[in-house]
Formats: sequence, C-alpha cells, structure tokens
Amino acid sequence: WLTRSDRPSVLMPKSEHCDQLLADVAPDVSDLGLLTPYTPLHYLLFHQAIGCPAGTEWLEQPHPLKLVMTSANLSGEPLIYDNPEALHKLADIADHFLMHNRDILRPADDSVLQAGKLEMSVRRARGQAPTSVRLPFSGPSVLACGAYLKNTICLTKGDRAYLSPYIGDLDNPDSCERLAQTVDQMIGLLDIEPEQVVCDLHPDFFSSQLAERISTERSIPLLTVQHHHAHLAAVIAEQHLSGPMIGLALDGMGLGEDGSAWGGELFYLGNTPQIRFDRLGHLTELLLPGGDKSVKEIWRIGANLLLSSGFDQQADQLYSGESGYDLLKPQLKQSGNPFSTRTSSAGRWFDAAASVTGICQYSRYEAQGAMLLEAAASQLILPEASGVARTEGGNLDLKPVVHQLLNASDLSSAAAVFHAELVDGLARWIVSASNLYQTDQVVASGGCFLNRILREQLLARLKLEKIRLHLPQRLPCNDGGISLGQAWMAIVNGRNCAE
Repeated sequence: WLTRSDRPSVLMPKSEHCDQLLADVAPDVSDLGLLTPYTPLHYLLFHQAIGCPAGTEWLEQPHPLKLVMTSANLSGEPLIYDNPEALHKLADIADHFLMHNRDILRPADDSVLQAGKLEMSVRRARGQAPTSVRLPFSGPSVLACGAYLKNTICLTKGDRAYLSPYIGDLDNPDSCERLAQTVDQMIGLLDIEPEQVVCDLHPDFFSSQLAERISTERSIPLLTVQHHHAHLAAVIAEQHLSGPMIGLALDGMGLGEDGSAWGGELFYLGNTPQIRFDRLGHLTELLLPGGDKSVKEIWRIGANLLLSSGFDQQADQLYSGESGYDLLKPQLKQSGNPFSTRTSSAGRWFDAAASVTGICQYSRYEAQGAMLLEAAASQLILPEASGVARTEGGNLDLKPVVHQLLNASDLSSAAAVFHAELVDGLARWIVSASNLYQTDQVVASGGCFLNRILREQLLARLKLEKIRLHLPQRLPCNDGGISLGQAWMAIVNGRNCAE
C-alpha cells in the first residue's frame, strides 16, 4: 500500500487505501505517520519474510506482512541502546528482539517530518543531527541547554551551530541524565569549549539548573532567554533575517517576563543594537481551573470559558456528567475567582474549542484536543470568517467566537469555524501591527504551527496583504528548535557587548 513520492526519502500512502488505514490505525485524526525504510535492515526484514526472492520486483509488490517497529523506550523515557537493558526493560512489550554485536555509542531517535505543501520538521534526529546550521555571522562559542519539553541542545563555533539529536521531555531522571551525557559527548565530539552557557528563563527546568551548574563549574557567563523570544530567534538565525519584524509565537505555554504563562504573543522585533522583543499584545487569557490538571482534563477550560461568557445552560448540558463539575461551577461563578492560573496560550485555546464543541474533553496524549479539532475541520472547506475576533488594546479577543461554535450545525462545521475565525483574527492582528511599525516581515513559530490548516491559511492570507511570513524550515517549530534561538540570542548579545 505504499508508493514512492517525488522525494526518495518519503513514502506516502496511496489514496485508495489511506481511508481504511486511518480507520484501522488512527480513526479520529487526519494524518497517518509512516516509517520510511532508511536502512538496508528494513528491506532485509521484508526480503527474508517473503522467502528471499531474486531481483527487485518484490519491492513494488504488496505484501500482507505488517511489522510494528517503534523506538526502543518506555513511554516518556529516553531510548534504550544497551542490549541487556533492552532485554530487561522491554521484555513485557516487545515480542522479538533484533540485536547486533556492535555496541551503540550515541543513540538517535527517528526524525519526523510533516509532509504537505509546506513541510514542517517535527523532530530532528537521525540523519539530520548534529549537522550544522550556518549562522549569519560568527560569535563566541555558546552552549544552549534548550527547553523542558522536546529538549535539544545547541553548540556553536564560529558561524556554525550544531543542534543535538532529539533528547526528549525532561520529566524523568533518565532523560535528565541523557541531557547531561549529550552535553559532554557533543563538547568532546565537536571539540568546542563553550565560552558562555544559556538556558530558559524558567528556573525550575532541569536544563536551566544544568546550565547554572555548568556556568559555575567552567566559570563562564550564564544567560537566560525567554521561551518565546528563543522560538522566534531560532527562525531569525536559521534564515538570516534582519530588519524590524513582527513576531508571532503560538504554543502550549512558556514562562513570560512578567511571571505569567505565555503562549499566544505578538511582538515587535527591533535589531538595534541587539534583537529587541517588545510585547505588543496577547490572546485573551484563559483560566486554568486546577492548574496543570486542566491540561489533561480540558473540559475544565471549556467549562470556565462558557460560564465566564454567560453560557451557563450550555455548560450544564456539556459538563454536568463530568466528575467535579457540580463543585467547580459555583467556584467559577464567584467574584474574585479562587483559581489564579491564567494563560494566553494558543494551545489552551485549541483545547477550549475542542471541549466547547464536544470533540474532546480529556487529553490523553499531547495536543489530542487540537489534533482532533484540526481533523474535524479538515473535512470541510473553511467558511468565510465573520470577523468576530476583536483586537482591543493590542490584544486579540477570541471570546466572541464561542457563540458561533455553539451555533454550528455539527462538529466539523464548528471546528472549521474556529480555524477560520482564528486565522482571520491573527491576520488582522498582524496587519495592524505591520502597518503601525511599517514592516512587511513577520516571523512566526511555536508548536501550534504544526497545525497544517493554521499554517497554510495564515500564509495565504498574509500573502494577499503583501506580508512575508517566515516559518521554521529545517528546524522544528516546537520546542525542539528553541536551543538554536537561545544560542543566537547569546551570540548577538555577546557581539554587541564586544562592540
């Protein structure tokens, strides 16, 4: 059921089999992940299974054999690359083990690419890292320790930046240990002695704590960089951009300069004497009842959104069956709400929309609500936006969209309406700022741009306005690219201090 595309490294499903395959494997989403055969071993496994036929004709013939091949790791933990450890930890998961008598020295996960009109890197690892990215100019050697989620590190030397393979989320001791090992290995492998170390603004991240320790041990300066500044700086460094720009960061969450949770931010980016980030505005803040618990139980965000918008009856209809709603409702209706966690996160707005439309109430894997919402919207052509999203005081207010979601005829229509109004609101927000600051350049990043509808529709809309939208190309738009942005901020700051 696979056919070769115009890119030898990419295999795409034939359209006549794709619908059934999606129904069997991933019934609620519109995208299917395919593992491309990047080593001879993958071919040898199938060749052996079908009796080692002569010639190459077998490569073009369908075969009923299906192999489930995935990364050798427990969920949330780093790759296992030691044979005895694999036999011990994966004994209850894997049916068979294929091993070699040559040890693996440096593990690398599979790289992931989102195909389409505008391809986007999801994870940069095997075959792509630690290849270098050429920087606009040379600077001091910098070690950037990356983010908390989808961690990578970056080392620079001269005008070259070397990003590590994907390390993963730093929410368990093994991943933290892998990060520390990767730092030592890359410093030795590349023969780079860092003159400065840089990390995220959040002090509780292990990557930030490791950076602080390295700064002390090596007696080198430590710089902290705000999460969304690093997202946008990575695109500037990768594409050698200059001049004043508007910056748009849309993601889950990152610690803001004011101590709150950011994630839907509009910036003015100046470049004299260094990259300057002026926060122009943000998406309407959402309350997170229960704090981090609401990231998993996204009905909590939806319930508060409806209740705070005056849709009590609709909230009762949607959420009365949820455990804890009856206790939560009177608290949410109180003046001086007891829940203090607020966020401007675009990711949480996708969660809220998925909940209010009834598409998803619990996020059992990362971005489940957003993915299901996109899948539902992809079944229709986006309707013309009514323009109800308002720009007030520099901020973009999405609350008026809620009424339209509730009045939609079905789930797919509601999802399409949300995407249409979001793109329209973002475009008008950007155009207003671009006119004010007289620039036609916009740089954008953050994990929400893995949403293909958002990415492609916003690019098309801004093109009509003669505004150039710069998105990540070689690097992931998610936190996997942040370490490059951190390193670039340190280099620019160091250069300007030297001058």
